Amino acid sequence: MEWLNFAALGNLPLGTIGSSELLSGIRFALRAARLDPQGYVYHHFNGPLWPFPDYTASQGRLKGWEFNGSDTEGWAAVNTGTSTVSGGLWRVELPSSDPQLISPTIAVAASQAHLIEIHLRCVDVSTDCSGAVGQLFWQRQDAPTFSETRSRTFSLLSPQENYPQAPAAYMIPIYEHPEWTGIITRLRFDPVFDGQAGRRVEIDRIVLAYDARSTVNNLNYILSAALFYFNTGEPQVFTDTGTPQGSILDRARQAMNFVNTKMGGTAQGYVYLDWPGHDGLPGKVSGQLNFGHGIQGSIYDIWPSGREDAYASVHYYAALLALADLEDAAAANPQWGVAPNPYGETAATYRQQAAQAKALIDQRFWDSSSGRLGAVRDINGNLRDIGHVGLNLMAIFYDALLPQRKPIVMDWIAGTRTVAGDDAVGSQIYGWTFGPRTNTVDVSDWYIWPMYIWFGSNLTVPPGALWDQQVMNGGGWFWLSFYDLVSRIRIRGPDDAWSRLDQIRTWYAATQAAGGFRNYYQSNPGLLQGCGSAGNIGLDCEFIENALVPLATLYGFLGYRVGPQGLHLEPQLPTHVDELGAQRLHFRKHFYNVRARKNPYPDVTVETYPETGIPGFGNAPHTLPLAVGGFAQAMPVLIRIDNFATGTYSSTTVAANTEGYVLASVAMPADGRVHIAPIVIFSDGFESGSTSAWSVSAP
Repeated sequence: MEWLNFAALGNLPLGTIGSSELLSGIRFALRAARLDPQGYVYHHFNGPLWPFPDYTASQGRLKGWEFNGSDTEGWAAVNTGTSTVSGGLWRVELPSSDPQLISPTIAVAASQAHLIEIHLRCVDVSTDCSGAVGQLFWQRQDAPTFSETRSRTFSLLSPQENYPQAPAAYMIPIYEHPEWTGIITRLRFDPVFDGQAGRRVEIDRIVLAYDARSTVNNLNYILSAALFYFNTGEPQVFTDTGTPQGSILDRARQAMNFVNTKMGGTAQGYVYLDWPGHDGLPGKVSGQLNFGHGIQGSIYDIWPSGREDAYASVHYYAALLALADLEDAAAANPQWGVAPNPYGETAATYRQQAAQAKALIDQRFWDSSSGRLGAVRDINGNLRDIGHVGLNLMAIFYDALLPQRKPIVMDWIAGTRTVAGDDAVGSQIYGWTFGPRTNTVDVSDWYIWPMYIWFGSNLTVPPGALWDQQVMNGGGWFWLSFYDLVSRIRIRGPDDAWSRLDQIRTWYAATQAAGGFRNYYQSNPGLLQGCGSAGNIGLDCEFIENALVPLATLYGFLGYRVGPQGLHLEPQLPTHVDELGAQRLHFRKHFYNVRARKNPYPDVTVETYPETGIPGFGNAPHTLPLAVGGFAQAMPVLIRIDNFATGTYSSTTVAANTEGYVLASVAMPADGRVHIAPIVIFSDGFESGSTSAWSVSAP
């Protein structure tokens, strides 16, 4: 889900690559995303949790059975038919009215086992398992029998409801049950208990798991849904209710309700986690591993998350505003027949919650001594400030920081302000050249506990995880340059950002001249992480989010974004750049060439791009909702539309609104352009200024 948001930011402006449509992948991910009954959005289609820490990182404190051999690993099948294990699956026929699968004896502390994860497929020869139910029982050291009071039921999916057609993952938050206490000594799983014959279960695994849920999955789902709708304009986001969990909007509403009810949103006003293990505590205390505590919650997956989580709270703020915009779109289109929000929320209530979240982010996470946001406030109330560069940049990107805080943050990241106690200051923050360090404070004492298993208690097992040896401990992560460049443009100006971009371009040219990243870093300081190896810089392999960096030109210098007003452009060009543009920018199934030219105020053209050969993409006459910003309030602005096919044009004059935007619904020719530029009226009544650059030229 976190990568889905990166894909939406990066791929939606492209639309296609050659004949390959990129939108379909995002659309599919949004429609097929799996939510549990409470509304938690799974990590991926059939996996609810981040891959670690899992039971194998517990050093025997948890148990898991994966049935990869030829036996049931100590489980017994009672009141069942044929039971076989092969190909990584335990297959059990269920002809009886009370089939039971009973585990071997175990000794697991309930405080360590937060969730029970079961991967299984239910097969029915007649009714495809619709309406089938599973039930979990457990025994405790002090209660050595199975009982209804120590059980929990859950609905099973039919194969048609599950993607792919493979064992579906079920995640049961067993820690919520009041009887899940003490030492658990045995499990029992009743896969179907309605007495119908002809059913079979195929079990891939049964695992007692840590609560490795993501704190930002739900929020990234909502952000991606809003980006997708406002880029494509597809009403199916609201109307396609054919999937088991409803439309994309239905899922977004449910996802936000989960955050509001299960992640502190409504009660606290920001992300406050009472999930087990998400307590912000370090993975090693007094030399001992702190099993089950300090579990991570995001792509920063070796740092603890919670109890109060700044990174998730910034996403919460942004997602509330995004969902408010979707609610407005539903309300503005009654022909879609969108039902009222089932949780009693509206666009107005979401915006109220967002305003509260922004204020609380400042109150709970701003560290006045360092002048930046701290990462978490732990279960003991301590604010942990690690110089979290990505968090602070994303807070600027999503406008989750108070205006007066933003220059202070950027002065620190840019190196013009020194923070006492930091392990990287000034120019050292850009020691990897291609971007800022992930963090500026050594976190060797604040990893999740598996890190101390993988790299040894002193973190020196090669390649090591001490300061400067790991991507998330003073290392470099290229994708941060996207947020760095966009933030620099907004706060420090385009000249500052262009200078930084020049350094990145010089570095990139050197890596390509050397034959690529891997060759370059064989003779230069730095060890690449990825493709199964650890290191201190993340550039390739699974670091696909790095593809965002070139788009800083689009989001930053051209001021691109999509939203309720349509295609937004607010150019900010560096002093020595007279003209900047983007070819083949995708918006609502059309492609455009966009150009901005140097002026005291924006001078923007948007021209249709002759895309051919891609089904569903065309250049018929259409309406282009356009918002161009950067003008003075009430400034007169001329909008000229050229029709290249006929050699004609039309023009009109409008006034910029109170926010300096010109909002237009442009009747765009199939082959043409729209030009928006200011008009300056002199005392003699003649028009002057930028209009002479375009008003009479032939196409």
